[in-house]
Amino acid sequence: MELQQSNRRASHPSKVEKKITPFGWACLSICGVLMSTLWWQPHGTGHFLALALIGAVIWSWFTVGKDLVTLQARWLNPGSAPSHEATAVGCEVGSQATTGPFALIVSPDQGEDMHLAHVAGTGTARSRLIWATRFTQRGINTLPELWAEHTRPFGLMKGRIRCADEDDILVLPSIGQIRPEILDEILSWIDEGYQARDPGHDELAQLRPYRSGDSMRTVHWRASARMRHILVTERHAPHAHKITIFLDNFGPDGRRSSRFERLICATATVIDYFSEQGWQIQLTGPWLTTGGVTGNRTFLLESLASVECDSDRLNGENLPSNDPCILFTLDDNFSPSDGQLCKVITLSHAENLVRMGRHIK
Repeated sequence: MELQQSNRRASHPSKVEKKITPFGWACLSICGVLMSTLWWQPHGTGHFLALALIGAVIWSWFTVGKDLVTLQARWLNPGSAPSHEATAVGCEVGSQATTGPFALIVSPDQGEDMHLAHVAGTGTARSRLIWATRFTQRGINTLPELWAEHTRPFGLMKGRIRCADEDDILVLPSIGQIRPEILDEILSWIDEGYQARDPGHDELAQLRPYRSGDSMRTVHWRASARMRHILVTERHAPHAHKITIFLDNFGPDGRRSSRFERLICATATVIDYFSEQGWQIQLTGPWLTTGGVTGNRTFLLESLASVECDSDRLNGENLPSNDPCILFTLDDNFSPSDGQLCKVITLSHAENLVRMGRHIK
């Protein structure tokens, strides 16, 4: 997967955030014990040790994180990622001056800091760190801020600085496995509907002998019976290779649910299949203000990634009447008007059509 550099520049603060470490607090508490030796010891050795520890804490306060000020980083963002699949993301780190070892962490708005990597050090030559992660939420996901921190020189103070801002990544819908036996039903419906409606756009080009891998739907049985060997049909620019996929974003409760996510997965799987087979696809639905989008597989899946539920039921007025249309809906009672070439696939039909993973929710 090709990683793209984020367009967002790091805008980290000029001052390093400083915090006393647990080891530092322990040393300060010991200082109190050592200072008390003035009252019960004849010599002031403990007193001098306490002053040394206090001096180390003060020195750490002024020096910790000093070499992190010039550190800069940016997300290496792939732009989009398939849901629930391993995706390579990373960051690019560099500095205007030599920087010693530090830890790279993410600090979400809610939740604990998460350690990403330990960097041995960096200089003017930028280094790249790549790791694999999985995104489970379809739509726009946010890559959190990147922070660098270390506890040099004595481990008494922790210094940290933000080196990269947040970035957005688009998570595409999950793709399931289409069931061939149910798919044949849909393809037969498309062929029968268009042959009855406009056969002139699907003219026969030639008959040729059967080859391994040819679909049995293309077999010309009458000609095969006459010639006594199997012949298949080849056609000129079949009109059936243009199809509309209509997604009804109606949700009973007007928000995302596991049922709607499974319908999205089925829609994405059908788009993936027809795209791989070279079909020209138009994706449309009431959630699109432009009326419909066409393009390659990636563009269609990106358009599908951010669909949200709506509480309004589909009236069917915007369904296409010239191209075959596969309509995905959660409304079990919807039926197209007379004259509309529309194959309605409800959730129960979609689950028979596509084998989905249990993680789809």
